[in-house]
Amino acid sequence: MTEFLEHALQYVGRGWRVFPVHSVIKGKCTCGRDCGKNAGKHPRIKGGCNAASVSPEQIAAWWKKWPKANIGIATGAVSGLVVLDLDGAKGVAKLKALLGTVKLPPTACVATGRGWHLYFRALQAEPTGCSSDGGLDVRGEGGYVIAPPSIHASGARYRWINPQEFGA
Repeated sequence: MTEFLEHALQYVGRGWRVFPVHSVIKGKCTCGRDCGKNAGKHPRIKGGCNAASVSPEQIAAWWKKWPKANIGIATGAVSGLVVLDLDGAKGVAKLKALLGTVKLPPTACVATGRGWHLYFRALQAEPTGCSSDGGLDVRGEGGYVIAPPSIHASGARYRWINPQEFGA
């Protein structure tokens, strides 16, 4: 079993819908196009995050076909997740400005190639869409995030971290 398949199945075990995303090999996206900062971040399958699955058989078939595919996790009600995507210090500063003196609850955190993802349980009664505000993005209904141990265009691996490491 490949490392990517193993992690994809762990996410499925949490009830998160996953799907294969293009990889980055030697700094290039496996789609063959010049994707710039989006290399290794777009779906390998038709339907993208809308085709994400919790079927271990489907997940195994995808990663048998693409053993080094990056892992996408669909956000919103289908996985019960909303993820804040912080791009570096700019994203952290925006989040701090929005929160003021309010503290975020403890949450799962991922170091990305340019910043951090903060995972929160989504309340299905309160659907949250996706939005972007220059450094701080919300990934909710209809969105997705790239998950560990995927490889960022920079060559860095996405990895789970201690929440205090992201500096907010």
